[in-house]
Amino acid sequence: MTQTIHQTMHASEQVLRRDLQLFDLKQMVEFETHYRTCARESINALKQWRKRYEQQTDMVELLYGSIEGVMLRRRAEDFARLYWLVRVDVRQALHIYTGRLCSGPVHRKAA
Repeated sequence: MTQTIHQTMHASEQVLRRDLQLFDLKQMVEFETHYRTCARESINALKQWRKRYEQQTDMVELLYGSIEGVMLRRRAEDFARLYWLVRVDVRQALHIYTGRLCSGPVHRKAA
């Protein structure tokens, strides 16, 4: 898993160094918004599970409920990790894009 994340981070650095266009940035921001929503939903699902699990007394429900809890926790962790990866990339891409805009040729107005 960690190796895959490092490979993705290296690939994202290569993409960010390309000549990104405004629509590329828009798409990246949309991905950030999507993954933030997924992370929040996953965290809320984990919180709801905890509330239900704490009230359980049935042994079978406790057994399978604990497995469900592990799965929900991993899902929330994965979505949060993905969201932060995309968030960092978006911030870096915006920084690079605005840097290119500001470093372009300055046109003087005719007097």
